[in-house]
Amino acid sequence: MLKAATAPQDLEAQLREILSGLPLQDLNKTLRAAGAHEPMLVDMRSSGLPAGTDLGGLHAGDRAALVTFGLRRRIWQPNLRIQLLIHFDNTESVTGVKALKRLAK
Repeated sequence: MLKAATAPQDLEAQLREILSGLPLQDLNKTLRAAGAHEPMLVDMRSSGLPAGTDLGGLHAGDRAALVTFGLRRRIWQPNLRIQLLIHFDNTESVTGVKALKRLAK
């Protein structure tokens, strides 16, 4: 189960273990089952931007996706928002969790 209080490097390791080899279409369902709230996946291939457009290290058309979701804290605190950069292969399976960023709510 994913927890907001987990150290970033441990959370990244947990997510890498949970998501590696997973089909892309099962990503949101799997994250919800692990405790994530409102996961949202943005596939860079269908970003609507011209192929090759630089997006800070990512490029439109890359086999990568940004996944944003929340992890519940205490009742009186807002969810911790997490953003992941994941890569996937030709079979639409996750090949790696590349970056984890904690976002302000």
